[in-house]
Amino acid sequence: MIISPHKRKLAGFVEALKETSVLDFKVAYFNNRLKLQKLVYLAEAQGIKLGYGNSYNMYIHGPYSPNLAEDYYKIDSVPHVETVNLTDEFTRLVKGKSEEWLELAATALMIRKRYPEIDENHIIKLVRSGKPWAEEETLRAILAELRT
Repeated sequence: MIISPHKRKLAGFVEALKETSVLDFKVAYFNNRLKLQKLVYLAEAQGIKLGYGNSYNMYIHGPYSPNLAEDYYKIDSVPHVETVNLTDEFTRLVKGKSEEWLELAATALMIRKRYPEIDENHIIKLVRSGKPWAEEETLRAILAELRT
C-alpha cells in the first residue's frame, strides 16, 4: 500500500500535537476533528507545511479541507510517520485554546488571506456576518494575538 506524504506528515503533526499537550486527537470526536482542521490551517499559515494549504474552503465552522478529513480518518494505518517539528511560536499560539478561539482565528486568517486589501474592521465584520455570536472585542484580541 502506498501512503501519501501528506498522510505521513499529518500523522507526525498529530503526534507532535499530543507530545506538546496541544491535542490528543481522537477521530471519533467531532470537537477533535474540528480542532485538527483549524490547527492544520493555522500551522500552514505559520509556515509549517503539511500539504493542505490550498485545499481549504469556508464552511460553517470556518476553514475546512475535505482532503484533510479524508486523511485523518486513515492516519491510524500509517506505518512510517514523518516527524513534524512544531515551532515554539505555534505551540504558544494554540496551546490551551478553545474550539471557539481556533474557529474564529482560522476564519479571520482565511478572510485576511483571500482579501489582503481589507483592514481589520472589515475582517471583523466579515467574520461576524457568518458568526454573529462572535464578540467584536474577542475578535480584536484574536487578531492582535495572530499579529504577534
